[in-house]
Amino acid sequence: FVAGRNRLENEGAQALSKAFETIGTLEVIRMPQNGIRPPGIEALAVAFVSNQNLRLIDLNDNAVTLAAPQLASAIEKLPNLEVLNLESSLIRTKGAIAVARAIASHKNLQELYLGCNDIHTEGALEIAHAVKNMPTLKALDLNGNCLGNDGIDEIRQALENKSFANQMIFR
Repeated sequence: FVAGRNRLENEGAQALSKAFETIGTLEVIRMPQNGIRPPGIEALAVAFVSNQNLRLIDLNDNAVTLAAPQLASAIEKLPNLEVLNLESSLIRTKGAIAVARAIASHKNLQELYLGCNDIHTEGALEIAHAVKNMPTLKALDLNGNCLGNDGIDEIRQALENKSFANQMIFR
């Protein structure tokens, strides 16, 4: 399912979440830049759990904020997830911690996009812990966050054996 830049907002997300729950076989959900706020994100999170074959979730540039724990709880139950894009979604440090803990056991995750989310050192440390043992991870985007020196060092160490480690840029 792909519906980007449609201004779905909460009402549209809540309506679609009911359809997603019924479908139950979705593998891809791309809903970037739709003005979806926590009530819509929470409804989508419930629907995600009904779609156990989800491989890709893209909620880039929506306002996850206070719904991050509910979204993380849903993500934790999706073992086939390969790509998670929450870039520019205002998850902040607390949300990053919840998401990192949710994905820590995911062995299939290949791409994680958490750039521009106001994530600070504590969140970076949790992300580093989560990605350290992800054998298939190929891309990690944390651009535009305030990870701090300790956070950067931990992420660097967690990724040092990854194939893309020589392409890391820290600003």
